[in-house]
Amino acid sequence: MVDIFRNKGLVAEVMVTLAILAVFFALCWQQIELPGLHPDEAQEVVPLVQIMRGLPYETLRDHGLWIGGQRFPLMIQDYIGAVNTYLYAPFALLLGVNVASLRLMSVLTSIVTLLLVQQLGRAWGGRWVGLLATLLLAMQPSFIFWSRQGVYVTFVTVPLTLGALLCGWHWWRSGGRPGSLYLGMFLLGLGISAKLLAGWAVFGVGGAFALLYGLPRLRDVLRARSLAPLGIAIGWRQVLIAGACLAAGLFMLIVYNLQTGGTFAILRDFGGTSYYGVDNRSLIENFAGRVDNLRVTLTGEQFWYLTSGPQYHNPLWWWILPLLGVLTGLASAWRARERWRAFAFAPLAVTLMLASSVFTVSALWATHMAIVMPFPALGVALWLGLLWCAMAGRLAWLRLSLVVVVVLLIAHDLAVVRAYHADLSRLGGFLGHSAAVYRLMDALDAEPDAPLYAVDWGIQNQVRFLSAGLRQPIDIAGTDFAPDPGFADRVRASLATEDALYIFHAPGDTVFQRRAAFLEVLKAAGRDIQEPQLIYDVTGRPVFEIVRLKP
Repeated sequence: MVDIFRNKGLVAEVMVTLAILAVFFALCWQQIELPGLHPDEAQEVVPLVQIMRGLPYETLRDHGLWIGGQRFPLMIQDYIGAVNTYLYAPFALLLGVNVASLRLMSVLTSIVTLLLVQQLGRAWGGRWVGLLATLLLAMQPSFIFWSRQGVYVTFVTVPLTLGALLCGWHWWRSGGRPGSLYLGMFLLGLGISAKLLAGWAVFGVGGAFALLYGLPRLRDVLRARSLAPLGIAIGWRQVLIAGACLAAGLFMLIVYNLQTGGTFAILRDFGGTSYYGVDNRSLIENFAGRVDNLRVTLTGEQFWYLTSGPQYHNPLWWWILPLLGVLTGLASAWRARERWRAFAFAPLAVTLMLASSVFTVSALWATHMAIVMPFPALGVALWLGLLWCAMAGRLAWLRLSLVVVVVLLIAHDLAVVRAYHADLSRLGGFLGHSAAVYRLMDALDAEPDAPLYAVDWGIQNQVRFLSAGLRQPIDIAGTDFAPDPGFADRVRASLATEDALYIFHAPGDTVFQRRAAFLEVLKAAGRDIQEPQLIYDVTGRPVFEIVRLKP
């Protein structure tokens, strides 16, 4: 302990880290229940709520792992594992099933991400580079607002892949320490199980590492006709154990596909054209779309669901990145030749991630850039560190310009965060993120015994979670944009239920159009509806409709 306090640099590093994390937590925790709970947030943790209450749970493709007479889900969607489902367990048990406990889990997950970014920056560029990378990421609007709703973007993939990267780096630098290899492989597998798009990060980071650090050694291996130039002691036993650790991390994905083949089925069905109509053969067009996804993520302007007006953004990120890249490239060529790999790693990794992400089974959404987020911050911190070193001696006066760059980036990011928070407190969120869902629950609480039927996407899981499992709406909408052949049968079956409540989205918020088909079934059955009860958001715009049938 005495040695720690003698090391003033370490004490300063710890204090600065704690200060960054405290500010980050404060920015995240402000009005934590806004925007409203999104259906995708609820979807991943509803199975846990039902297991805790001893309720039956219908698993995806009827899969699951039976333990003690209880079936436990392995996957939430064909490409999203149940990692968040079980990670939420201690928070639900200690703090109850509510939005605050769910989002606390997510914020703490992002704090782990920040600590991993610090360690990576420290390993690649030194103590202050690690702190700078942590600071830049912690103040970034996209990182803050995605951390609040982390389950919505399966943000848990980020610390898992970063942890795997850090373990891989330590294994490489230590000359083959097996513990780092085994842990890294497990985290890698778990990250891919959590969401399949973690494979983009694996491809990007692994490709950049192989090109920048592996190829030179491979060339020496070929010349020497020996594995000695690799500088890593690894045998078949370690390879087998590492493979077993990877398989353990992939356990959910492997068992699910052995039972159902669901992931392969969705890749087959939507490999050419995605569920939302993206042509996966349009590689150049899709890559341009991914570049734009990265742009809006870095500038913070993709949060349409937090504000009614033009989205706020920090354009400095998109202008400073190329400028710093060019300056650092010149500095590396001039005064830091031996560190050129540190300059090239982050941009190469991000480029390879974007290239691998042109294929999607869903759509080219900015939310997919969550997995990329740490690397621009790491890259900028490394570039600034290289420039700082290059500006030594007679160029030291130029270092002030680097401080100005950091201050401007952070100040503008905080202004964007503040503006979004102001709109969020005034408006409460839009569409699937609307805080009107809380008003819906108040209306449903007034009729605690009424059977519930959800007649649009997302409503079922929102009500299940916000009632902590006490209300179990039956989803009769189906999963296709157009009514499936069984929709009419499900509506007819529901008519036998007395005092049932049918929950729709208002026309402007409807995802699956079912209203006309619903009314057609009622007309054929000689039934009619009462005047719908409208649920409004804070602006007076209708978001939900509660429909009752006339006696």
